[in-house]
Amino acid sequence: MKRICLLFSVIIFLFELNAQQNPQQKIVSNNNVANRLQLSDSITGGPIRFGVTMTGDFQANKSLSFSQRYNTNTFMTTIATDGITIKKSGLYHFEGFIYAEAFDDADKANGWSNPVFTSILKAGGHNYTVGFREIMPGVESYRQGQVDARLFKFSKSFAMEIYVVAPSVISFSRIFNSTITNESQFYSGGWLTGYYISQ
Repeated sequence: MKRICLLFSVIIFLFELNAQQNPQQKIVSNNNVANRLQLSDSITGGPIRFGVTMTGDFQANKSLSFSQRYNTNTFMTTIATDGITIKKSGLYHFEGFIYAEAFDDADKANGWSNPVFTSILKAGGHNYTVGFREIMPGVESYRQGQVDARLFKFSKSFAMEIYVVAPSVISFSRIFNSTITNESQFYSGGWLTGYYISQ
């Protein structure tokens, strides 16, 4: 028992001696976590948040063009017209709004066939369907010259969480399925935002 007490006393003495000889060691140890976090923030550029406006017209099947609204971390995300490149893997939250218009000026003696609209968020080669073949209601009917015309409209909000494996490009596409033959009469747009949640 005496030997155990003596050994314990020696260990305590050595710790105290080391602390006296290295007074900065405790401070460095206590600050290690904070220093690592500060270093991580400085390397990665801080929080990752981004937002874009989306536009697309004419073609029935088309990827929408992006225009940057904001990007808080240009080190980990870059925004171009054809997509958002994410350079840090992790779970991301995405949300947005998409709307579509289709104008049909062909004379329909037996009525119109409503267009259907599909919208897809693409991330790293994977497709995440926002809406699949959703019917666009006709909101306006009128005469244009000697023919009847109708305007179809559709809009939708969405939100989802996706694990992104970097590097990945985020893009958005839409498809009109319609009897309308003049593709110049399609239009769509909206906005998309996202932020990094965690590993």
